[in-house]
Amino acid sequence: MKKKIVKIMLLTLVAFINTKNVFAEVIKENYVYYNDKTDNGNYRIHKNIDGNTSDLILIRISGGSSNDITGFCIDVGADLPSDSYISKSSKTLEEYLNTTLNDTEKSKKLATEINEIIYFGYESNPTHNYYAATQKMIWEKLYNAGYRTSYYSNNVTFYYGSTNVNFETETNAINKAIADYKRTPSYCSSTTNLELAVGETATYKDNNGVLSNYKVNCSDGLKCEANGNDLKITVLKESGTQKITFSKEEKGSGTVVYKEGNNQGVIESTGKIASVSCEFGVDTYKNAQTSGIKIVTIISVGIIFGLLAYLIYYKNQMLTNK
Repeated sequence: MKKKIVKIMLLTLVAFINTKNVFAEVIKENYVYYNDKTDNGNYRIHKNIDGNTSDLILIRISGGSSNDITGFCIDVGADLPSDSYISKSSKTLEEYLNTTLNDTEKSKKLATEINEIIYFGYESNPTHNYYAATQKMIWEKLYNAGYRTSYYSNNVTFYYGSTNVNFETETNAINKAIADYKRTPSYCSSTTNLELAVGETATYKDNNGVLSNYKVNCSDGLKCEANGNDLKITVLKESGTQKITFSKEEKGSGTVVYKEGNNQGVIESTGKIASVSCEFGVDTYKNAQTSGIKIVTIISVGIIFGLLAYLIYYKNQMLTNK
């Protein structure tokens, strides 16, 4: 009997521990201040969506075994009371969005864009201004994708005091960082393959100035040497069309969805950017100059042998006539 009780207690303890591994965090809220100027209430940022004005809240997911995590709202119109409990969702952001959008491709694209905004936004620049800009961009992406449009507006505005702020500087910086990351070496935009002969070496400059950010991989018939934004290519052997591939790996862990009951969904301020790659072709051929030398050599040797044969024939004729 005692063994049975101990076994039940152990099972209960294991169940309790397993439950704690999926513990519910606590939502904490802070005000967001323009330029981080928390010394004056007039700098508190307010948001206006469809004529409804309220404070912009910096969401903190607090408690458990980790430090506080900054979060972003993805369900405008749903409640998110301070001190309410929230748990990690078993769904990825893409899956969570798809429950409403019911469009796998659109949900995947939207989740990718949100991850990029977070990565180059608040995660890389943890200031209140970048928090507001990141949140605004996330809302606009959700609205433009048709996600919960009855609760969103295509024109979210922010104020501190009576001053309207659109965080254009931060928004432009985020968009530029995303575009710069995706920019590939200028060779990749060419629709025509390079043409190089065996043994020939050529150096090409990347006009986009991003070659140094990429790993360069060449086919076996080529030798590639990258130096800054210059790419030196040498053809080692003729083997038709060769490929040069430029790539860089993904970065970031990716955001996580938190959700509890009918409360608002929240995502972590941990973004992710996908890998980028491109390639272009090099058509290789025999070195014409070397081939020409071989032909001339063969012809020259033939002439010499012909002359020798004629001389021998001529000599034999002279001897016969004597």
